[in-house]
Amino acid sequence: MHLSRLRTDSYRLDCRAKIDCKLMLRHGFGMLKVDTKTIQKMSTEYDVAIIGAGISGLCSAKILQEKYGLNVVVLEARDRVGGRTLTVKDSSFGYCDLGGSYIGSTQIKVKQLVEDLSLELYKINDKGYDVHYFLGKRQLNKGTVPLGSSLLGILDVNNFWIHIDKMSKQVPLDKPWLAAKADEWDKLTVKEYIHKKCWTRYGRSAASGFVQGILTSEPHEVSLLFFLWYLHSGGGIIRNWEISDGGAQEFKIVGGSQQISNRLANRIGSDKVHLGSDVTHIYQQDSGSVLITCGYGVQYKAKKVISTVPPALLNRIRFNPPLPGLKLQAYQRMPVGSIIKTVTFYDKTFWRQKDLSGMFTCDCVPVEEAYDDTKPDGTHPAIMGFVLADSARDVCKLTKDERKKLVCEQYAEMYGCQEALQPVNYIEKNWMEDEYAGGCYVGVFPPGILTKYGKVLRERFENVHFAGTITASHWAGYMEGAVESAERVSLEVAHSLGKINEEEFKSLISQTTTPGFPFLQFSFTQKYLMPSVPGLLGLSVLGVGTIALIVVSIYHKKS
Repeated sequence: MHLSRLRTDSYRLDCRAKIDCKLMLRHGFGMLKVDTKTIQKMSTEYDVAIIGAGISGLCSAKILQEKYGLNVVVLEARDRVGGRTLTVKDSSFGYCDLGGSYIGSTQIKVKQLVEDLSLELYKINDKGYDVHYFLGKRQLNKGTVPLGSSLLGILDVNNFWIHIDKMSKQVPLDKPWLAAKADEWDKLTVKEYIHKKCWTRYGRSAASGFVQGILTSEPHEVSLLFFLWYLHSGGGIIRNWEISDGGAQEFKIVGGSQQISNRLANRIGSDKVHLGSDVTHIYQQDSGSVLITCGYGVQYKAKKVISTVPPALLNRIRFNPPLPGLKLQAYQRMPVGSIIKTVTFYDKTFWRQKDLSGMFTCDCVPVEEAYDDTKPDGTHPAIMGFVLADSARDVCKLTKDERKKLVCEQYAEMYGCQEALQPVNYIEKNWMEDEYAGGCYVGVFPPGILTKYGKVLRERFENVHFAGTITASHWAGYMEGAVESAERVSLEVAHSLGKINEEEFKSLISQTTTPGFPFLQFSFTQKYLMPSVPGLLGLSVLGVGTIALIVVSIYHKKS
């Protein structure tokens, strides 16, 4: 059944006003007209109502329906499925992902899902040199060895990377608040740690850029403990950064990542996915049922509810009884990162002709990170640029044409080629403007929050369960994390509805987390032959002192 036939059967309008009106609900595949006769047909009590038709919500629906035979309904506020994945199509550029799109080789759950849905992966271009531009200096690089404007800069950032990698391994993935130094690390911002550990301007600039790149937030906004947990969740600093073998940005989906949600919705059934259903109230009745009210007064009844709503947006929903105090406060303290995702199209891949991969990182605005986004068959040459954190907050005040001009001028400088000033097309998505996302990639924990509130994030509230990529243990923030969270919450619901016993539940729940993969290792040179800045200074002092002693000794012997 095709997604364009999504219907709103079983809707009911529960209001005292006249009901001779007609409700128009629009979705991405046309206009859907629902009259009051359709709305009044609501009579089914679902086993499970799922809020959110992103990957977490639709995967949960698929598992509960196909594996446990439960009657499900998915309620989506938007006029489309996909959540924070968004694929736009146009004859001038084919298709383009403006939301989550990258898949790493160790993200086995989403890779299996892609295969099950008969989708195809392609490898991101990583041939050629990457560009690093910090403190006004442009440098070319291959591999993970850091560059710097000086020897001290190189040693500084290398030392930061290695120490952060080691520290992240000390943070438990399921319970980060139990780390031995959890209280100490949760009181620090990442910026404070960077200034404590890095001695050079380059080291501080490069470290800050890395934080902005993976969390779309400024280092002073993020708890060090949360940052370390997030790194561990993604398999360490190199996996989080790399586009080559084993990295998080290794693959994309031919045709776009929103196809995952489109095909899941078709598989679940068009009558089970209801668009334009903005949940406003959740009333847990004494009878054990849950009454869910959407905009326009439309209501649903279910035994269980799964929410995949981003934590920062859950306060828009009124709960009766109210959410527990810690849970309510936790959701008030998880701001979402800021990003504008841009794609600039050209008539040819001029950067490849200069032996550049298309990837660059820099400390200037607007784009702080970019990748080659040319189609796998070589058509529609493009650069995908990420405008992150404070940069996104600053340039969002400009017009689209003004941002386009800044982006192209920056590309001309990064790639050393004036052809970057002549794009054939430019599109962008400001996720800060998306009222049902509130930003991207995920909500972050400021200092002092994870140790006090982290444990309530996944906890169910009576008959309401919670999922979403930020609740995952592995690859939180990625599509992989969304799939993991769906598997975990589906087991919780199936167990609570008596579909599996306690012994089965304990056995299966331990299998939901993605198997851990070893961190990608730094080279022998980086680990053992590159001292920190203080270490180098200490060696220098020791060397000078040794030479001085030798000179003095020789002098005394001659005397």
